[in-house]
Amino acid sequence: MLISHRMKFAFFRVPKSGSTTMEFMLRMTGRFDDDDIVTGMQVGGFRQTNTPDFGDMIRRGKLGVNGMVNGHFVPADHMHLDPSQAIEEGYITQEQLEEYAVFTCVRHPLKRYISAFKHSQRRMPAPHLFVMSIEEKGSDLGLLTKPTHDYIYCNGVQVSDPLDFEVYQPELRRLLSHVSDFSFPVIPKMNGRRGPFMNDVPTDAHYWTPELKATVCEVFAKDVEIYDAMKAGELCLTH
Repeated sequence: MLISHRMKFAFFRVPKSGSTTMEFMLRMTGRFDDDDIVTGMQVGGFRQTNTPDFGDMIRRGKLGVNGMVNGHFVPADHMHLDPSQAIEEGYITQEQLEEYAVFTCVRHPLKRYISAFKHSQRRMPAPHLFVMSIEEKGSDLGLLTKPTHDYIYCNGVQVSDPLDFEVYQPELRRLLSHVSDFSFPVIPKMNGRRGPFMNDVPTDAHYWTPELKATVCEVFAKDVEIYDAMKAGELCLTH
């Protein structure tokens, strides 16, 4: 989560939507400082070999990773706060949310939730275990399956402009343009593959059956509506 009252800008991080890279690249613009609200973040690995070793830069103190607000530490577990929670923590108000340029990334619900499962368990679960967990919203998923709806709407009002995960690089560049006129020549890929089970989202009928798709779409019906509305061009906000 990043909030700059100075720039009237906010970015809220939906888990498993490419938000780590988005926040990191926002930090790389150099536009955020101790007067802004910047949560601590956990930085994973890079898959591309033609990018600088940002991890090494962090280890050597060249880039900060601790979150600060007015010189005080903001805990890393606040990185995925939604707008309502940010209001509760005193970081922003409803009025500011409706005035500022506010963004969050929207990913296809089916892909996002299976990615959350793979991230959580490092393996593909049996379909019945997947169904049980999303229906019960158990601790093995927890934060990873926070509804995207809670990031787009706050108190019944749409406050966030959606960024389409499926056209990631152009959308990330659109996000960056709101805080800086610098154009990064290369966008790295962070928190990528971490082992033999961290593959691309499966789409074959052997696992991703029509019944399983229907269950996910039913449990997360609001997020499906958000995704469809974004694709139809009905969610864009003009700030």
